[in-house]
Amino acid sequence: MKRCYACKVEKTFDNFCSNKASKDGINGICKYCQSNRNLSETAKQNKKEYNKQRSRKLYSGFTQEEFENKLKEQNYRCAICKTDTPSSINWHADHCHDTKQKRGVLCQKCNMGLGLFKDNVEALERAIMYLNKYNSINNEVTS
Repeated sequence: MKRCYACKVEKTFDNFCSNKASKDGINGICKYCQSNRNLSETAKQNKKEYNKQRSRKLYSGFTQEEFENKLKEQNYRCAICKTDTPSSINWHADHCHDTKQKRGVLCQKCNMGLGLFKDNVEALERAIMYLNKYNSINNEVTS
């Protein structure tokens, strides 16, 4: 393990380039910090956006164009709760983990909710019945 002098994070040696001039033969700055070191703010933002799009394509199968079209089709709202403010993390490309089928664009909370229920339709139906049961009890109490 070695601590990067730029980000101050301790990382494994594979996160550093070799450097024969260094005592331990490993560069003092990690690969990530080195790659960002000389970039302008615009270039850093472009690289961040590129990495986000690349990651989305690899993880969910959505290209940037498909993602933007789906979001436009949903009127820039979450497919489940209909919010237009996704979260600080932004929108999530939802897909089935088993079939890899692309589904829609969700806010962070709805995406996490589906994930916590592991896309189990029966469990979600039981959750709906549970909520309906207690909503009807609450409505009877207040009337």
